Amino acid sequence: MSHFSDSQVAAQEKTLYSTQGLSKACQFVYNDAKFVNERAQSDILLLSRGITRLNKRASKDVAVLGLGFLKLDARARKDTRKIDNSVKEQAAHLTNFARILKERAHSDLKKAADQHWSDGALEADLRRADMVVRRRAMEDAFMALKFVRDIHDMMATKLQYQLPMDGSFPLQI
Repeated sequence: MSHFSDSQVAAQEKTLYSTQGLSKACQFVYNDAKFVNERAQSDILLLSRGITRLNKRASKDVAVLGLGFLKLDARARKDTRKIDNSVKEQAAHLTNFARILKERAHSDLKKAADQHWSDGALEADLRRADMVVRRRAMEDAFMALKFVRDIHDMMATKLQYQLPMDGSFPLQI
């Protein structure tokens, strides 16, 4: 006779079966985890190769674009040097015009000071002349700005029409 009762034997057999079942479940989980790990390693390797290929291709594309920009920059520098004499003459004319306006304002201020020697009239004339000079200076600055903008527009237009004819890279803005 055994020292164990029937209920204890049944409990031990039940524990044995559940332990075997748990062991098999753990084995299945281990095998699944191993498979998932191998597959993940394979996927990571494939992704790494793909990223490396994309990086090489992007580097080549950047090099090609860089060369195009260098050519465009060289052409812009060359065209900037080719600004014709009429543009330079216009700049000299604007400088002369500004000098004449300054001399005229100075002359007007001196006439006003000579006519009205009293302090109140002289200060009013000085303020008025100062306003006129500032307004004219602002007009001169505005004209110079328009002049620079026109030169820029002219160069940009010239570049837009020349680029497609050369076969160089078109720049879309």
